[in-house]
Amino acid sequence: MITALLALGLSLVPEESAPPARGHFGIAYDAKTGKTVISGGVEIQNGSLVFCEDYWSWDGQRWEKVASTGLSIMGHRMTFDSKRGRVLLLGGSVNNTPACGELREWSANRWTTLGSSDALKALDPGFCYDSARDRLVVILPDATQKSLGTWICAGTEWSRVPGDLPEARSLFSTAYDAKHKREVLFGGRIGDASASTDVWQFDGAKWEKKSATGPTARSLAGLVYDDKLGAIVLHGGMGPEFKWLSDTWSWNGDRWTRLAENGPAIEFGMAYDARRDRVVLVGAPSHENTAATLETWEFDGKAWAKAMPKDAAGHEPDPKSK
Repeated sequence: MITALLALGLSLVPEESAPPARGHFGIAYDAKTGKTVISGGVEIQNGSLVFCEDYWSWDGQRWEKVASTGLSIMGHRMTFDSKRGRVLLLGGSVNNTPACGELREWSANRWTTLGSSDALKALDPGFCYDSARDRLVVILPDATQKSLGTWICAGTEWSRVPGDLPEARSLFSTAYDAKHKREVLFGGRIGDASASTDVWQFDGAKWEKKSATGPTARSLAGLVYDDKLGAIVLHGGMGPEFKWLSDTWSWNGDRWTRLAENGPAIEFGMAYDARRDRVVLVGAPSHENTAATLETWEFDGKAWAKAMPKDAAGHEPDPKSK
């Protein structure tokens, strides 16, 4: 039987039911395929960085490894260009080299470089597609390190937005609010100080700092726009003493509303699945303590539930095998 399977070119190793655990990967919702996608990232194995070079999709029931990309990258950001129906990737570190400023498009199961700019070289930049104005928006520290720089691209050329800008910080979160036609920025670490609770909004020309009571100070929070709710959804992030938080909030452009308190307290990436009206969260307790696979969680607007991804045969993994 084994000989017959090998003769047919069939693998004896079962297909993975979820992507291997990692951190600092890119995530986006691909509205063209109706699936959440992730790519790249990094593991730490025996004290060394191991870069991932794959592309996976989640349809609400199972993960599928779409391709091995050949691009070993971490610390990048991904977004979806709804006018052209494409997933885009910006920045990051390739094979542990200094941050790059390449803009890439996912096409024909590979990443294709569309252009490069020294001004956009960054790890973990803010990266959004502004659907109202059909342009890309990138937010990252400027050369002075005193404020964040905002760059926009409505074709092939990038231009920097002048004027008052948010104070420089790292590990902040951004998302595009389609209802109010604004980029939203939350939190992050400012210098050596503790994390921030700042909320800023960019209307396409200028930034405005909002005053509102809501989530506690944190960095690396999940931030996505929920189309049905018509608001930004924030989840988790890293709080004091480097502990992952578990609360979930919505932002309507003026105020915060707490939605849930007991979501996953892990390191993650997050996207909004518009086809199924679910916030999709993908992560693990830590990429430095590698688990077998990434966890998949979904939020329906009221509560979080952990998904049990099925394999290619439609079977859920046997918990006794873990």
